Amino acid sequence: MNLVIYITDKCNLDCKYCFVEKGNNVILFETYKKIFEEYKKLVENITFFGGEPLLQLELIKSIIEYNEKEGYNFTYTINTNGINIDDKVIDLCKKNNILINVSLDGNIESNLKNRFDESIFKVVENNIKILSEANIRFVVNYVVTPNNLEYIYESLKYFLQNKILKVSLMINYDAFWTRKNIEQLRKELEKAIPLMLKITDNQFFKVYPIFNKLNYLIEEKPCTKCNFGKDSLIVTCDGKKYPCIAFAYNREYEVKEKNQRFENLCDNTKCHECEYESICDNNCMCRNCSSNKESEVDVNCECEKIFIEIAKEILIKMLNHEFEKQQHKEY
Repeated sequence: MNLVIYITDKCNLDCKYCFVEKGNNVILFETYKKIFEEYKKLVENITFFGGEPLLQLELIKSIIEYNEKEGYNFTYTINTNGINIDDKVIDLCKKNNILINVSLDGNIESNLKNRFDESIFKVVENNIKILSEANIRFVVNYVVTPNNLEYIYESLKYFLQNKILKVSLMINYDAFWTRKNIEQLRKELEKAIPLMLKITDNQFFKVYPIFNKLNYLIEEKPCTKCNFGKDSLIVTCDGKKYPCIAFAYNREYEVKEKNQRFENLCDNTKCHECEYESICDNNCMCRNCSSNKESEVDVNCECEKIFIEIAKEILIKMLNHEFEKQQHKEY
């Protein structure tokens, strides 16, 4: 189980698309200890979430130290906007092999649309370099919205040029999407296929979830489907528990008993006729419930198709390249 802890709902940014209701609340250490006692045998990973969790670095350290003292060596992830990365954060990450999910929506032009000004962009850009130089594991979370689609290709090129080789495309399903937006997303990603075929420092440029789809195609096995309410537990600053981040603070979905189960209400009947069903993540309860119902298209469905078809194009090019290499050897 992945235990997601809202360390604080306070943040030092005000991104336009953020779904978290900001405040000045911080989870109490005693509240965490109660959650720990109840779920310690089920937890594998703990994700520190917010707000901006690095505003409460000492509390994060205290939680990790408490877990170790109790004999539990979980894996850890911190989701951060990247502003507060410093030597203390680096030391903590090195000591505990923490994975950092750092938010950066592509190049400067893309970030100016929804997040921050050029000065803050430079701070985050530099802090990502610090993570890389310190050999800290990190993935860049790149939120894709209808108003920054035009920068996708240039942004992926920017990441590759700066040797940022793990990027997760986070679609803003809550936004209003048009058919034109979907076609623009497809065109930008098609243009970026040569970038995704690059190998830098003996590493692939991994753009998720396209890279996941590519692995499913290569291994010829189905993807892991949404296990709503079973694989994760979200704990908000007030100590309340929920089955998924999209349902945080939704009292209808509050977890009140340890073994409480929730039904995945996604109606995927239409998917049974689709050739991509086995490697499609369209049954995600979180995504389906948070998607903007006013959009002209089923954004989740259309994005999954695009990711899978881009992955297929990459696989074809990889196989053709290997075939050409083999022919060259033979002749």
